[in-house]
Amino acid sequence: MIRTQVALALWLSVVPSSLFAQFEIAGRGGVHVDRAPEHDRLVTDGGAAMYADRGEASALGVRLGYWRRPTLGFQLDLSRSSNASWSGSTPLPPPAFANRTTYLSARAVARTTPAKSLQLAIAAGPAVMVYGGTGTNLRSRGADVGAVIEASARLRIVHQLAFELAVSNYFYGSSYVADPTQGGSQAGATRSVFRHDLLLLPGLVYTWR
Repeated sequence: MIRTQVALALWLSVVPSSLFAQFEIAGRGGVHVDRAPEHDRLVTDGGAAMYADRGEASALGVRLGYWRRPTLGFQLDLSRSSNASWSGSTPLPPPAFANRTTYLSARAVARTTPAKSLQLAIAAGPAVMVYGGTGTNLRSRGADVGAVIEASARLRIVHQLAFELAVSNYFYGSSYVADPTQGGSQAGATRSVFRHDLLLLPGLVYTWR
């Protein structure tokens, strides 16, 4: 009898993780708030001298999640921002301009109990930032490695569908080259800059087992 009780206790300590295992997919759209003073891209074609400028960029994302236990899980996230803000000079009409960053991340996530309609969560993990857009990249690399931390609140709409509001902060170091239009002794020089990119992403989350 005692052996049976011990075996049952050990079995129960393992089984709940599989009973509560859930998958989820989230579609998100919002803004990337860019306040960094550095110019990320430069366009000099056709008499233009257009520099990527600060501003609120549009952002879209998709996230896959797996909850091993009710309050602990793992996420894979892909988000992309696109900013058309620029400064400088250009002939009329101005050419199309875009400064894009793709954020790839894997996160460990913890949340409050899913039994309630309102859940709070925090996630953190490594991230890769990949750069693209119009013209010349003023960074010395096409991608950087860093980390992300995200805080979110989720409100259940129906049993498997919820609305979520998430704030993601990506931390990383980036290396910038000197402005190639300036020439002189600074040409080819680089300088390191610590960046943190803030993404505000509301979205819908669908969960299933």
